[in-house]
Amino acid sequence: MTLRQSELRALGRRMDFSTSSLEVLTESYRNRASLLHRRAFLSHSHLDQVMAVGLKRKLAQVGIKLYVDWLDLTVPRVTDVNTARRIQEAIRNCDYFLYLVTANSAKSIWCPWELGYADGIALLRDNIYVVPTMDDDDVEHGKEYLGLYRIMDLYCEENGTERFVYHDTQDMSRHCFRD
Repeated sequence: MTLRQSELRALGRRMDFSTSSLEVLTESYRNRASLLHRRAFLSHSHLDQVMAVGLKRKLAQVGIKLYVDWLDLTVPRVTDVNTARRIQEAIRNCDYFLYLVTANSAKSIWCPWELGYADGIALLRDNIYVVPTMDDDDVEHGKEYLGLYRIMDLYCEENGTERFVYHDTQDMSRHCFRD
């Protein structure tokens, strides 16, 4: 089941921007050994910040910590070469790379660059996932080259339990995301 943008926005809007909440959200990804959970880098348009927070919350439920660049206090607020360097470092320090597909990410300059960088890292290449979303008009967005990567979806079991699953574009059988 493709994630609905309205659901991600609803989860993201419940965000508490108090200092203690921001400390949790801006945790350091430099010391990989100290984290018990798996980490994923989220490539997304900054115009989709609320959805990014919603996805962060959903993935936290299955033990995956989502790195979101604008929540990282070490990323320069004014975009420059240091921004690119910090993003490269963050991508290298994550276990997964997720590409949130929306109309905004399709127009982004940064999202394809981040995807290309992640694709060039041999150890990460098999852990790149496209996260398709559906807008309120039931429209999915994306570029042709995204078909090269695994697709992450939300699967609802008969008992109502939701699980993140993935499948290759060639093989539509589902696999649990953390397998």
